[in-house]
This record gives sequence, C-alpha cells and structure tokens, in this order.
Amino acid sequence: MSLSKIESALGFLVLLLSVFVFPSCIETNYTLGDALVPTSNNLYVESATLDLQVGMKSSADIQSSSYYYAMGSIASEQFGLTRVDLAATITPSDTGINLGTDPRFIDAYLMLILENVKTFTEGQDNITQNLYVYPMARAMDTTMVTCSSISENDYIHKPIGSALLTSKDTVVIPLDHEWAKKLVSCTRAELDSMNLFIKNHYGLYFTTDDPIEGTIGGRLNNFLSADVYLGVSSLNKQNLRRDTTIIFNVGNIYHGLSTQVFKHSSKSLEIDPDNNEEVLYYEGLAGVKPFIDAKMLRRSIDNWAEANNIDLSRILITRATFEFPYEYPGDYKQVDKYYPQGLYPAVYSTDTTDNIKRYTLLGSIYDDTYNKGDINRSLLCYRPDVTYYIHSIINKDKIVEEDNIWLIAPFEYVETTSSSSSNYYDPYMYGSYYNPYSYYGGYGYYGYNSYNNYYNNYYYYQSLYNMANTSSTTYYYVDYMNYAIGQINGNGAKRHPKLLLTYVLLGDK
Repeated sequence: MSLSKIESALGFLVLLLSVFVFPSCIETNYTLGDALVPTSNNLYVESATLDLQVGMKSSADIQSSSYYYAMGSIASEQFGLTRVDLAATITPSDTGINLGTDPRFIDAYLMLILENVKTFTEGQDNITQNLYVYPMARAMDTTMVTCSSISENDYIHKPIGSALLTSKDTVVIPLDHEWAKKLVSCTRAELDSMNLFIKNHYGLYFTTDDPIEGTIGGRLNNFLSADVYLGVSSLNKQNLRRDTTIIFNVGNIYHGLSTQVFKHSSKSLEIDPDNNEEVLYYEGLAGVKPFIDAKMLRRSIDNWAEANNIDLSRILITRATFEFPYEYPGDYKQVDKYYPQGLYPAVYSTDTTDNIKRYTLLGSIYDDTYNKGDINRSLLCYRPDVTYYIHSIINKDKIVEEDNIWLIAPFEYVETTSSSSSNYYDPYMYGSYYNPYSYYGGYGYYGYNSYNNYYNNYYYYQSLYNMANTSSTTYYYVDYMNYAIGQINGNGAKRHPKLLLTYVLLGDK
C-alpha cells in the first residue's frame, strides 16, 4: 500500500474516533429568541375553587303548555301540597266531520287513557281520587303557555262530569247534556276552521280533590290521551235517520292547546343565596329549586380576583363547572325514583319569537364536550359545565335579573328524520313519535320467513332502507312535565356548592 493511502486511512480513523469519543461542543439554548416575544403574550394555566352561594326559589311561572295530560295532587312533609290541574281546548278530530241533516243529540262522554301514575308514599298507587271536569269560561289562546296563565276565573265552578280515579287504564266520564248539546249546533264554518271552533267553543278544566288535610300521600295521574265522544242522530242523503259518533280531541297536538296549572305550597321554603343552610331542596314542576343570584356570583368572582391580584380583563376561562354535592339518602332506589336525574342551569328570559318569558337551559348544554349535569352516583354530586356563562358574567358591564340561575332538570328530546325520497309505505312502518314520556315503535314489517323460504316482503326492505337513511337531532328543554323531588348540600354543609375554574392569564403573573 502506498504512503498516501495509509495517511488517508489514518485520517479517516481519527475523524471517526472523534465522533464517538469526544462530546459535542454545541449547546441547545431554549431561551433563544425569548426576548423577541412580548411578555403580554405569555400564557399561564391556573385553577381555582370558589365557594358558591346558593339559595332556593320557586319557578312560579314555568312554561307548561303541552299535549301531555297530568292531573292529581300530592301532600308531603317537606313540600306541603302540590296540585296539578289541566286546561285544554276541544276540537274536532277531523275537519271533514259532517253532522248531517237535522242532527239530534243522543249522549256524550269523555274517555281518558291512563299511561302511568306517580306517587311518593308507599301504598298510594291505587288510592281513589275524585276527578272533576269543568267548562272553561273563556277561549284559550297561544299566550297561555305558563302554569300561571289560567286563573280561578277562567273556568265555571260547576262540574259537567266527574269520576272516581284509581289506577285503571281507561276512565269514562259521562258529560252534562246541556253542555254537550252545544257541540251538535256547531256550524260548517266552525267544523272547517279549528281556530274558529276554539274561539266559539271553550275547552275543559280538570282538577282533583286534595288529600285529606293532615295526611301524607296522593297521586299524580299521567294520561296519554283524552277525547270527547258525541253521539248524534241525523238524516243522511237518503233521508234515513242514522246514529253516529263524532270524536272531539282534548288538547290536540296539531291544532289544539293544553296547559298544566301547577299549585305548590313550597314557596314558603324560598331562601336567599346568602344563607348557611346545610340542605337545599329541589321540587319539580313550578316548585322551589336551587337558585343562584348572578350579582352575588359576580361579586364572589371579583373578590377572588382582588384577593389574588388577578386582572379579570386578562383572564380567559377555559373550563368552569358548578359542583353541587348531595349526601346518600341510604337507599339507592330513592335516588333512582325520586331525585332529578340531572340538574342544569336555566335562565328566565324573554323569548324573542313570541315575546313571552320562559325558562331556558344555557346554550352550552348543546356542547357535547361539556358535562350536562347528569347525576353522578359515585361522586354524589351534579357537575354541570358553565364555561360560556361564567365568561359572559365576567365580561358584562351590568348584571341583570335575566342572568340569574335556576337549577332545573333537563329534558332530552331526540327528533328523527328520514332522507327517503318516498314515504308511500309509511303507514305500514309506523315510526316513533314524540311523547315526553314514551317512544312508541312502529308496526314494522309483515315479512314471511321459513327454513326453506327466505321471503321478505317489500315493506321489510323499505323499512331497512329508511333506517339506513335517517338522521337524528337532540334538543334540550327544561323539564316541566316530570315531578321529581330531591336535595343537595347547602352553603353550610362540609361538602358545599362550589365553582371550579380553569383559566389562562395573558401576560406576566
């Protein structure tokens, strides 16, 4: 080997050894360029826990317009008397009704179909209750959407029918003939116009007796449907007298109105958020509920910021959560049966569509990344996320009453729509329809299958097609139909309500 090749080989060996043996002289400087970034752009993530002042206030004017029918009364030691009445229109079930020539009244009765009952005391499912039916004294309209829309002066206090309720599925009530005969005299124009019929033929008001004074118990009866059956005799085109039955719907979902009237004794339990109670109560419908005063909440946040030298104009809320602990009552069945299965903040504000005040859940309930306030049985608490709300409270110049919070159980409604271009066979595949308490499936298909014959008729394939081409949308409303009772820990409890904050500070600490 030549000398030049030997020198080249030695040089390569020395270079290779320097790579493996000698450490690098290059240092990494992680602060390089740091001086070029303004300190106002630094981000610091922090967390904090604030005590939350909670009181109790009734949701006295809660909306109650629904086509679901509840009637009954319950007395309890904690909440006193709760009564649920119903006011509803009556309308022809079909605009094509023909009374015929020379119609004459035969009879009339009301039929109620019971779906379920609600009690809070053992042995009350089958108690007897007197149900009374009164005629309304005025026409109902679309402004009657709250439980306080109907007054004692809005119905005539002389019953036109009554029944003794138990828990039987069907209730039939004969109706006063003088009142029912007015339906026979309705005009063709009234039969063809639901609005005109409602204006000229007032509806019905339902109420029950209260439990005997001093006793505990009672029952709420939830009815699935209510209809008036009118027997009429008239002459047909052949001038022959025939008997027929005409059906009038009570509070029809499509062209009628029905409004629940809630009456509570629990208003006496109301208490301001500035209290030291160890227990706070929740009562459904229009009863008392945990209540947060927005001005007091803002003051609490301001005091926390001042104590920690935090400039609220430089704070960005990344997560805010209300925590409402409760204590285990000793029986999980009690929690499952009576307690609200979720609590979410609602505000009482004016609906821009009809200028009527309603309780509305905070819009953040539609954010699927947030906790919707479902009951947490392992941690014994409700934890609704309220990030947007707290951020808006911090940035508001003036806090108003419409910022106040009621904790109300949310009701979830899933609307399913089909993208099928044809609904010709829909009557054979009766789909589910909206009912606040039940979702009834359809008749499905009439296919025939055997071991040797795998025939499925057209309706089956059509149903499969529709199932594959459906979409659903979930809506959330305050629950003004289910009566639930429960309790959470108050301000004076060891595990008391809190506001949990995760936030970012912009700039130097």
